[in-house]
Amino acid sequence: MTILKDLDGLGFSDLSYRSTRMRLRNDDYKGPPIFYMLFLPEHKLGKFYTKNGYKKEVEKFKKLIQSDMQNIEGFIKRWHELYIPFKTDWEGNTLI
Repeated sequence: MTILKDLDGLGFSDLSYRSTRMRLRNDDYKGPPIFYMLFLPEHKLGKFYTKNGYKKEVEKFKKLIQSDMQNIEGFIKRWHELYIPFKTDWEGNTLI
């Protein structure tokens, strides 16, 4: 926990953070978020109550990750349509 104590959690919603980092299945949603929360798959395990349910959720999660990795170019293309990444020099200074 000592690693996280110096981080500001509010910075993750800043445009500067979003325009330099990509999050699969989170960056290009349009419209009301309730639709996406209810109907589109996420990168997390769903609810399970038994060992068999856990195995099914792991299998669904594995298939989702595999399909996203096969379509990674589409995610990257969509991200570049939404954002223009910052250009930096070797020291990390932002170039204009």
